[in-house]
Amino acid sequence: MTQNHKPPNTPQPTPNAGRSVEIRFYATLRPLVGGRSVQLNNPPATVGAVVNQLIENHPGLDGKLLDEAGAVRRFVAIMLNGRDIRHLNGLETPIPPNSDMDIFPPVAGGAPPPSPPAPPSP
Repeated sequence: MTQNHKPPNTPQPTPNAGRSVEIRFYATLRPLVGGRSVQLNNPPATVGAVVNQLIENHPGLDGKLLDEAGAVRRFVAIMLNGRDIRHLNGLETPIPPNSDMDIFPPVAGGAPPPSPPAPPSP
């Protein structure tokens, strides 16, 4: 009886082999990646692995997306197929075939706080 064992050094298939993911960037992140979007062919299996690959390929993103603990920065939004990954499985969210991701940097703005009232005239 013969058993089918793969040799230990046989590369394992990539879960998303033959597939792609388009990552769109907004505002201040665009110059860091050289444009509006990045296409990854045969992307890693999870959002976290994709983010790490993006940081490796575009060092300007280092420190912009993830905090020191490796979590998504508080005011950064990462969307997978239109859904915030915070409402999915976070960085462990699996990437379905031919997905789209959107990464939004922190956004500040709005009206400035009101000025304090002027002191009464003498």
